[in-house]
Amino acid sequence: MMRTAAVPALIALLASPALAGMVETPQCRADLTRAHRLIQDVSARDRKGKEANAARICATLKRNRTDMAAAAEILDRCLTGHERGENVGQLRASVADVDAVMARHCR
Repeated sequence: MMRTAAVPALIALLASPALAGMVETPQCRADLTRAHRLIQDVSARDRKGKEANAARICATLKRNRTDMAAAAEILDRCLTGHERGENVGQLRASVADVDAVMARHCR
């Protein structure tokens, strides 16, 4: 399975209780918790995907892409400054990588 470079860094970022570049609203706190869960789910599926067949890998990639895109939207809205630019950029680049793999290997 293709492991995205952004996932471990984003898990570490979102694990911290108070982000310096976080929009301080109840909605963003809740949404950042959701983004953390989405990114953890992607990471867990990446670890499991090594023994899957091609159809399952494609299904996993599609789900990972959906979750990473949702997490990127949350981070874009709820982070500011360096955290926002760096992490949203990494996550969107990972989404583009998944799109490229899916275009080559999945129907």
